[in-house]
Amino acid sequence: MSKRGEKAYNLRVLGSGSWSKIAQIVGYSCWNSAQRGAKSYALASNNLWPLVPSPSESLSFGKDCYDYRMMYCYSWKEVSKDIGHKNALYLASRYAKKMGLRWPLPLATKGAKIYAARKVGMTWQSIARSYSQTIEQVKDQSYKWSIRHKRVWPPSV
Repeated sequence: MSKRGEKAYNLRVLGSGSWSKIAQIVGYSCWNSAQRGAKSYALASNNLWPLVPSPSESLSFGKDCYDYRMMYCYSWKEVSKDIGHKNALYLASRYAKKMGLRWPLPLATKGAKIYAARKVGMTWQSIARSYSQTIEQVKDQSYKWSIRHKRVWPPSV
């Protein structure tokens, strides 16, 4: 039996946080490894498995998914991949409904994506390159979007 798996299992039982946090504490490379180690330990030692996630943890994942989608305007498939949870859409919708937030999230236009990218610090040149356009074209699309949606121009970095 793995000592790390035992430690991960015990931390989870004690409610010491998400699998990601436990992975960092115990020394696993990712949350999935910590979960597998804990599962191996639990099954080998006849302990309870699966452990039921706390409601606050699933809300935390939902918040992460919701915020990630709002900030980067990625598809739900991309959000699921980046967050590391296959049910990103479901978790985000549950979180939004529980917190009384806007749902479903509106689709982001190209202007909105460009504006958001600039706001998080991307240069106009890198944004233009990612859309295969000139700097003037992406600035124009972002400008028009900001005027339509009453946002500050230029976007502050």
